[in-house]
Amino acid sequence: MEILERGTKITLDIKQGKVKVNFSTIDEPPSNHIDIEEGTRQQFIKKEQAAKLLKVLGIMNTLGEIPKDKRRKYYQIDRFIELLDNFLKNWPESKELVVVDCGCGKSYLSFVLNYYLQDHLRKPCYFIGIDANPEVIKGAEKIRDQLGYRNMEFHATKIENFYTDRDVNLVLSLHACDTATDQQLALGIRLKADYIVAVPCCQKDLRDQLNYNQLESFARFPILKNKISDIITDGLRVLALEAHGYKVSVVEYISPLETPKNIMIRGEKKGKNPKGMEKYQEAKKYWGVTPALDKYLYEI
Repeated sequence: MEILERGTKITLDIKQGKVKVNFSTIDEPPSNHIDIEEGTRQQFIKKEQAAKLLKVLGIMNTLGEIPKDKRRKYYQIDRFIELLDNFLKNWPESKELVVVDCGCGKSYLSFVLNYYLQDHLRKPCYFIGIDANPEVIKGAEKIRDQLGYRNMEFHATKIENFYTDRDVNLVLSLHACDTATDQQLALGIRLKADYIVAVPCCQKDLRDQLNYNQLESFARFPILKNKISDIITDGLRVLALEAHGYKVSVVEYISPLETPKNIMIRGEKKGKNPKGMEKYQEAKKYWGVTPALDKYLYEI
């Protein structure tokens, strides 16, 4: 498994019960995208064109300005669109893209994605937002009505209890805490979604289950134990997606200066992968864990 982050490639290799971790520097191609506050970064959600949307979401004020305390949120949603742009552009114009937003909260991402697909790419789409908190669902429905987005529905339910007859194409979550990310990934796999996208948060479930093996001398320090656990947790999630036929990439979502929870896992459905399942089973055995993802995938 490889993880690319800020010019560094981290390679994790497990063979015959032994783990090797290698770090190497990579040359990154020059980027046209620089910080949005500098005013020169390419914007996918342009302020002038999306003014109504941004005002309803509370990101832009009545004067058409984005206050300093909202710039971070603006950058995050714009960056999310940037990282999904290839998926969205390649989607057939004749086929409706059905999106499920897990742990949607105020549904900023769904509203922005809806706008980008309909107004910018001119592609048909339908959104389903799910969250266990009925109050945030009511808030999302209010925003939907203000924007006149009739192609959106919201449900106050737990992710593992969600069911739909629709053919779902994209399942996403942003900072779903701990095993909520596993629930989202399991839902995407069960629904056989074409794309699964997750930005994990608070990876605590496996921290005390793990057999750290050759990394035990590092794991005796709590801060390092947390970081190692985070990487192994997300690494197992990547292997699980690959085992179920997804081609996976792991990229930096936003700068670690914004939040340390800045890894995005992107999966694209490709087909069966028997060797991927073997690698996943071997990794679970090596680390001595049963990930929550398996529970939500096989026991519900």
